[in-house]
Amino acid sequence: MFQFEEQTVTDFGPCECCGDISRHARGLVRINDELYAAYEVHWTIQKVASHGAEFYIILGAWGEGTTAADKFAVALHYFVEPDRSGFAVVDADKTSISSNPLVGRALPRASVIDTPLATEVFDLIDAIWLEDENIAEVRDAVAPPSA
Repeated sequence: MFQFEEQTVTDFGPCECCGDISRHARGLVRINDELYAAYEVHWTIQKVASHGAEFYIILGAWGEGTTAADKFAVALHYFVEPDRSGFAVVDADKTSISSNPLVGRALPRASVIDTPLATEVFDLIDAIWLEDENIAEVRDAVAPPSA
């Protein structure tokens, strides 16, 4: 169903306050060769188990004649706890994706949860999770042992 184009992986840092390096992976998703979505994943290298990761999805109309006004963003936080891990939809309007030039609207959590969009977003996240090898470190994260 989904066809993936892994775009770029960029490292940033070191962070001035902690010295850590962050990684940013981007990709495109197509359906029947038509652009369907863009996505970004952000995490701190070797710190996913303690900090998690941020997943941003840009959906809407793509192609010739479309603008940012035709697109919207959804944000999810990937968390790792001692007994479970998973995704939580967060307020995209309070994240860095809201200033992306491709995004016309960054949706608050309440506009996603318990809507048909939530099913669409989680289907896409599942596919990204399984298909994008650039996020292997995020997939392989294990919670730190409890003290």
